[in-house]
Amino acid sequence: MSKVLPYLLAFVRLLLIAVLTILTVIVALPFFHLSGKSRKVSYATAKTWGRAALFLLNVKVNLLGVKPNEKVLVMPNHQSYLDIFLILGYYPASIVAKKEIANWPVLRFAIQLGRVILVDRANLRGTLHTMHAIDAEVKSGGSVILFPEGTTTLGPLTRSFKAGSFKIAEETQTPIVPVAIKYRSRDIGWDKETFLHNFFSYMGYWRMDVDLWFGTPVLGGEAKALLQQTKSAIDTQLSLYL
Repeated sequence: MSKVLPYLLAFVRLLLIAVLTILTVIVALPFFHLSGKSRKVSYATAKTWGRAALFLLNVKVNLLGVKPNEKVLVMPNHQSYLDIFLILGYYPASIVAKKEIANWPVLRFAIQLGRVILVDRANLRGTLHTMHAIDAEVKSGGSVILFPEGTTTLGPLTRSFKAGSFKIAEETQTPIVPVAIKYRSRDIGWDKETFLHNFFSYMGYWRMDVDLWFGTPVLGGEAKALLQQTKSAIDTQLSLYL
């Protein structure tokens, strides 16, 4: 029976998050359109959704560093889908996500509400379109969250970074904020397993603890140097846990 309870808890949490997402879209979408697709409404919705999901999952966050007050490119390491709840809950902004989520029920409606920028990494034209969308969001005064590794990793440090977004940072002179996410309670890295397998693997634990660190903004220099500085800052913070 004791082995069944964690899976039951994970299943209930999955249902609750699905309900939370549906209700968020139903309630917030009309306000979003009435406000003229206001960035303020998008950010408030993303923050509320992220914090509520963390509450349902009993994730306790230890916030480190100082969150930026200006428009920035926020670049965290990426280990789990939980990273989405974390970063939006504590620094809501437009976020870059894989185009496959457009096929998920309800999320298709949430994409516009959350100012989500979709990327198709298998298609060069799609990648260029994403870069243009990031550039446009930054130039219009918004911040953008993107995972420079391009996918999840088991850690403990980051894998290689994609270069495209750093070129945008160079051209627009937008500061980059390195962010390190470290789950303290369990090893929940997500590599090649499916979403459901990963979810049920660890969401049956009653509580999880995570450190969320915002580093000093990186600004100036060429794209290659910005990439190296950002990666170094994140890896230096993550190495404290080794």
